[in-house]
Amino acid sequence: MNARALFFAMLPLGLASSVALATTAGCLVSFDGYYLGDAGPDAGSEATSDEAAAPDGGDAPPTPCAPACVADQVCLHGGCVPGRFVFVSSRQWNAALGGVLGAVPLCQSLADDALLPGVFAPWLSDADFWPAAWVTHPTVPYYLVDGTKVAADWADLIDGALLHAIDTTERGVALAASDGVVWTNTQPDGTAIAAAACVGFTSSAGADTPATVGSAVETGGGWTAGVLQQCDLATAHLYCFQQ
Repeated sequence: MNARALFFAMLPLGLASSVALATTAGCLVSFDGYYLGDAGPDAGSEATSDEAAAPDGGDAPPTPCAPACVADQVCLHGGCVPGRFVFVSSRQWNAALGGVLGAVPLCQSLADDALLPGVFAPWLSDADFWPAAWVTHPTVPYYLVDGTKVAADWADLIDGALLHAIDTTERGVALAASDGVVWTNTQPDGTAIAAAACVGFTSSAGADTPATVGSAVETGGGWTAGVLQQCDLATAHLYCFQQ
């Protein structure tokens, strides 16, 4: 069994079922300068009025693409274009993520709350899983949710230089440079850096082996392989990639 098949086989049954369903979902939202898929400021504790409201202060309803987007398409500005979404999480965590498998529902729940269709996986490595082995390798571009192109395809993503930093959350909010630390433990080519990092991202103890983090404002290799960070840092994000 290859790493991708093993990964999905190890997902909890409920999440595995939702993954299977999500792969057939059409395009549900559009983005025209502000997020159009949110239910408003009361949709969840993580949302703010700045994230959820339209520029005129009113809540914007979901705007579907018509017809619905097919596989390997995303809905941008009311139309379907070839591509997949990537975002940096609006939430932050310490390194006790439950390993790569534990980080999957964190990405998926953020995408679901933002009404982004499809399956989302973290750009994160432990001793068993790393992106190059189990994240899909599309031949279509990666986009931020505001339509900014990050990479032309998988090959472009892992060549050591992004077209644009992955600095925007699932709700279309750009992170400040001082708020851009991202758990990765992953080389620019998608392979793992250290199997022991934060005990495979299961520990937040400061004395454990630190993990390499990326920077959400970097476009060079530092976007994923930057500096070492102690596991007890509670303000690091995740990168989440649509599969």
